[in-house]
Parts: sequence; structure tokens; C-alpha cells
Amino acid sequence: MSNIPSTPLDGNFKVVVAPTIALITAPKVSELSGGTAKDISCYLTGAGWTLSIDQASISDERLCDTFTAEQPGRKSVSLELTYIDNTNSANEATFNEAAKALVEGTTVHLVARGGKPFNGAFTATTDKVSVFKAVAGVATPLAPEANSVQRVTQKFFVQDYALNVAVAAGA
Repeated sequence: MSNIPSTPLDGNFKVVVAPTIALITAPKVSELSGGTAKDISCYLTGAGWTLSIDQASISDERLCDTFTAEQPGRKSVSLELTYIDNTNSANEATFNEAAKALVEGTTVHLVARGGKPFNGAFTATTDKVSVFKAVAGVATPLAPEANSVQRVTQKFFVQDYALNVAVAAGA
């Protein structure tokens, strides 16, 4: 079993900001690659996609048992991005798509696809993506440090999500 192949994520992770997706369990190619959708893959730092899903447990005690059983409880999803921010630089007008698309208080859909080259187009029915409908929090500038670039970290308040759903065809 030690020779099971794995898929590197370096260069094989795409993140798109889509303002609207009608059905997050079946996002359409047009919603993910249309004029208002922005590919921010190259703005994210190496560890810039931080997703955490936690599930609480429900205690299920019975008078007749000598142990406490558990049932799955509520889930909570936490998502934070760290990305380059070219504000106040010569690159601000042309290379600052993440900062422009992730304005505090805005509801967006963050869509992630792993396992395929980031610059490949979305393919209906064969591509699986995870979709997070979220409200953008404040973009907090990271402390300046030697040998670094200007970056921000930003929390997203997840309202709904769908994991590993197929991309749908249609306009």
C-alpha cells in the first residue's frame, strides 16, 4: 500500500470569487468563469487558504446504559484567506483583483477546486468544487517583515457551503 499515488496541490488548486451562484450544490460553468467571477488563485500565499470544519457531538445518554453514546451535532465552518495586496503600489490598478473582489461586508461565493492545474477552465460534470457563500470580514494587513511582500489576512463568515459538488453546464 505504500505506493499509492498522490496528487500534488502545488499549482493544482484554483480559487474563484463569484458574486452570485444560483444553486451552490450545482454551480454553473458560466457563474464560475463569467465576467464577474475573479480567479484569485495567484494572489493567495502558499498557505493562504485556511479551511476548518468542526462538528459538535450530541450526548446521547440512556438510563439503561453504562456509557454515553454520541450523535453527530451541528457543524461550523471557518474560512480565512491570506493574499497579496498591491494597494498603494505601481501594481494596484492592474494586479489587485483579490483586494477589489473581497470588500468587507460583501457577500461572495468562494469556490475551490483541487487536483487540476489552477489555470485550467472549469469543466461541467467532471469537475468537483467546494462552494462557500460567505460575508467578507475586515482585511487585516500583516506585520511588515524582512524578505516578504505586502499581505493581508481576511476572515469570511460562512453562511452556507457545499463540498465536492459537480460543476453544472448551462448559462
